[in-house]
Amino acid sequence: MGAIESGVTGSLRETESPMSAYQARQTLRLVARAARLGWNVPEETREEAPKLAWSLAQGADDDRTKINALRTLVAMEAQNVALAIEEDRATRPAKPAVQVNNYGDVQQIVLAATPSAPEMPACMKDAAP
Repeated sequence: MGAIESGVTGSLRETESPMSAYQARQTLRLVARAARLGWNVPEETREEAPKLAWSLAQGADDDRTKINALRTLVAMEAQNVALAIEEDRATRPAKPAVQVNNYGDVQQIVLAATPSAPEMPACMKDAAP
């Protein structure tokens, strides 16, 4: 990784020359904005950005930069959680639709068939209305 002036290490790309503390702060601001707004961030950047933020939080000279770096880490983690929830919802099967009919003292509950539901046995198909 490239080195950042004032003892902070980290770079978003190995091929980049060492970045100054100012460049590191500006990069961190852009990463924080991307995390807050839910931008689609490339995988490489998602892996390297926390390293940059953490190194900036540890090696920054002023408290403001340290706090902003830690806020960026929190925003990135919140984005990761949101992505995990979205992925989980996409892979989870849909809930079956339930219809409840009340006929006086009798309550009929009807479950809609889902594509993943097992097929009805042949002996029961003949008896079905």
